[in-house]
Amino acid sequence: MDAVIALAVLLGAARLGEWLAVRIGFQHAVGQIAAGVGLAALLPHLGSQAGSIAASLDSVRFHDAISVAILFVMLLAGIEIRPAAIVKNSGKAAIIALGGGVVPFLFGAIAVFALFPQSPDRIALAAVAGLALTITAIPATVAILEEFGLLQKPLGVMLVAAALFDDILGLFAMALVLGIIAGEGAQTVQAAPLLLFKVIVFFALVVTFGRHLYPRLRGRLQAIDVAAAELSALVLAAVAIAALAEFLGLHWILGAFLAGLFFEPEQVGRQAYEDTKRVITVLEKAVFAPLFFASIGFGASLGAVAAAPGLLVLIIAIAIFGKLVGAGGAARLAGLSRRDSVLVGIGMGARGAVELVVLDIARKAGIFAGAEGLYAALVLTALLTTALAPVLLRLSLKA
Repeated sequence: MDAVIALAVLLGAARLGEWLAVRIGFQHAVGQIAAGVGLAALLPHLGSQAGSIAASLDSVRFHDAISVAILFVMLLAGIEIRPAAIVKNSGKAAIIALGGGVVPFLFGAIAVFALFPQSPDRIALAAVAGLALTITAIPATVAILEEFGLLQKPLGVMLVAAALFDDILGLFAMALVLGIIAGEGAQTVQAAPLLLFKVIVFFALVVTFGRHLYPRLRGRLQAIDVAAAELSALVLAAVAIAALAEFLGLHWILGAFLAGLFFEPEQVGRQAYEDTKRVITVLEKAVFAPLFFASIGFGASLGAVAAAPGLLVLIIAIAIFGKLVGAGGAARLAGLSRRDSVLVGIGMGARGAVELVVLDIARKAGIFAGAEGLYAALVLTALLTTALAPVLLRLSLKA
């Protein structure tokens, strides 16, 4: 029961933090992460029972439960994206994504490489920090654009497509980084081309599965019950593709994301698509996303940040200005006006689920050992940039 009680406490705190955040105008995830941070700071001072809850929240069993939450978070992230929209807006969006990815990555990696010379995983640490700073939160970006009436306009569609490119590139790059970490010395360099080949093979197999095998699987299950069959087929597909990713030496979250990406109305029918998406959305938003975001906040040590507050300021500055210079500059080169380029740079600045998944994977792989302050700074940067993006966008629109 300790693990069950701990999950209940974390979920309750996450929903309370979400409620407070929404009331003052912030995104749901901001409140959920903040609740986790607050819970981590509060529990050690509430006696032995609270200490037992804290221990449960840091146990292997708890991390297994959070892995299920991550599966649904990434599955829904894939479902909410339409591949056709990517293709349609791939030109300028790819340029923006490239600029918005390369510049923050270089700034972040160079800063971390300079600040952590004694880290045993110095290169991996710099690479993961750079990757985390390149990724844009698609749900947060969509919500911000919708709030300002920009989502259906060409600028909004281009921004969402660019954010998607950022996320996909970040996920595949993360798979490469984690694979390369397993090598040593000269083997690391030799492993890179093989890992890239595995990524290509993986994507080709997933496309084949999504277009040909998945429709047959769901057809067999539909004899049971339509809504339940679609959900079962989708979860089975996500687990199967995740297992394939692990088998090829990549990370399983790619499987969950791509299973959602290939779950389209054209494949399964509009009614089945809407019904299944509704069920997964309720599960994800009611239970899985709050648990995941709050767990991320719980793992971020405020004490580590307090010991080096300058690091947090530096990471936030790189996160904001890296996107302004990278994505905004690329948008300007792609032919957008100066005002729209600034809006692109700001709109690409929000972070969220994918970045936090990347950080969580890296932390569990031991990459942040001895650099807990950096991990906490990156988590808090995700929280703060998501909170600041609407404010900065509002000021830019009024200017």
